[in-house]
Amino acid sequence: MEKLQKSWWIVTLRGVLAVIFGILAFATPELMLASLVLVFGIYAIVSGFFLLFGGFSLPDSDDKIFSIFEGLFLIFLGSLFVFLPGLSVMASILYISVYAIISGLFQFYYSIKMKDSNRNEWFGILNAVVSIIFGIALLADLIVGAEVLVMVLGMYSIFFGIMAIAISFKIKNLKN
Repeated sequence: MEKLQKSWWIVTLRGVLAVIFGILAFATPELMLASLVLVFGIYAIVSGFFLLFGGFSLPDSDDKIFSIFEGLFLIFLGSLFVFLPGLSVMASILYISVYAIISGLFQFYYSIKMKDSNRNEWFGILNAVVSIIFGIALLADLIVGAEVLVMVLGMYSIFFGIMAIAISFKIKNLKN
């Protein structure tokens, strides 16, 4: 417990950084989106090389083949995000929007189907409707949809940061 108390400031710093990230996401969603795309692309490429080299060091097996294949796929995907960021963002938002619509439709279907056995089917129906509306809204304008997703991430980041800061002061004031 004492070690945790001595490092309370690390939790505070993490919270402050999360709040700053969230504010930047709201202030400059286009810049944050471009940064996130670039960071993800670089991460995927580096991760892909690790998997590729790790795969070649494995003995012959399915694991070796899957590791090499996954490594090559991540290098390819990361390269798309680094060298074709606009296309990558649009494809990602298109995928998210179609996924939201299709999963919403399935959830709506199953919520109606389970109506007799479930007294709270309206939770499922509400979730389905929100998912469908979310997907349609993203499809309506992919660029704005991408910026909105960055802002949602920013909102989450601000919330997380405030909670982390509050928890850090509780940690600081813990009694042994």
